[in-house]
Amino acid sequence: MEQKFGPEEYDFYKAHLKLEGLGVAGQCKLKEAKVLLIGLGGLGSPCALYLASAGVGTLGLMDHDVVERSNLQRQILHSNLEVGFTKVISAKKRLTELNPNINLEIIERRLDIGNVKEILDEYDIIVDGSDNFETKYLLGDACFLLKKILITASVSQFEGQITMFSPSENSPCYRCLYPEPPVIKMQNCADAGAFSITPALLGTMQANEVLKAILGIGDTLESKVLLINPLYNTFKTFKLPKDSECPLCGNHPIIEEVKKIETREQVCRSIDSIEPTELSNWKDTGREYVLVDVREPFEVEIADLGGVHVPLNDLEQKIKELEQYKDKDVVVHCHYGVRSLDACRVFLENDFKKVKNLQGGIDKWSQEVDSNIQRY
Repeated sequence: MEQKFGPEEYDFYKAHLKLEGLGVAGQCKLKEAKVLLIGLGGLGSPCALYLASAGVGTLGLMDHDVVERSNLQRQILHSNLEVGFTKVISAKKRLTELNPNINLEIIERRLDIGNVKEILDEYDIIVDGSDNFETKYLLGDACFLLKKILITASVSQFEGQITMFSPSENSPCYRCLYPEPPVIKMQNCADAGAFSITPALLGTMQANEVLKAILGIGDTLESKVLLINPLYNTFKTFKLPKDSECPLCGNHPIIEEVKKIETREQVCRSIDSIEPTELSNWKDTGREYVLVDVREPFEVEIADLGGVHVPLNDLEQKIKELEQYKDKDVVVHCHYGVRSLDACRVFLENDFKKVKNLQGGIDKWSQEVDSNIQRY
């Protein structure tokens, strides 16, 4: 039999080699795979560690940032000793110490329209650990057009989500989930705060999806969205159907090449909030108000408070349809009260006079007002 690994590698991967359904053949698949990690922060850190330890043969490490002390609370790939160094250098040092048998390719650049095709072409699977809409849409479009597997995740304070997009004909793409970029700026973990366990779980699950995709085993998150909230131990998986009207992968696509994604900076204005119990009093006393739900359609199917439903990503395009409510009390809600803050800014930018964010979202409403509303 051809010698696949050296003695040290056989010893290193011993636990894998004993697994039925993986063994030497599976370990060889891992060794031959080429995976690109975009972002070496909260998501990329655990993902990189587990892919390296699993023996993925070539790991591309892409990041243009440096290690800051405030990163260390959640970016476990780095340490105090690397503060001030570039993240790619810090990552290569740590991963080499962990597993010297793999090939690490450093890409100390920002992903953009000019280099995305050249960089992605070299890899089989792309892992999105970015924290901005421009990169996520750029990767979503590029991976679809280049027929690459994309495993993407995002974190917002205590909650997060993960999904996998494959290049197969009947699978949805990133724009089936979010057709157009929002007009507000996405808050990253440094701006909005993040529970350290949330990116740790999601990054580990991204590594899990990579390994299953390479090995062809298990049940992947292709065409599914997994929402997690470790604060409440909730893990919910939902089907993501292919959108026939999708501008990228639908029946009549209008996006045929990768283009620059434009987003608009959000304005800094204070947002009034309202507690669920106060809103309940409004409802009981007959006070007039308009409730606007900015969650995704699949979330509304799980739990619904009524009112007007406009997903956050569609809000700017549909804001004129809501102008009849400009002088009324508008209460905006989402799952936990994070996306609704961004929606409130959109309303204020468009001269709505009385806008409030439902504190804690529909989840807090379920806990404090109506337990018949399902939590998820």
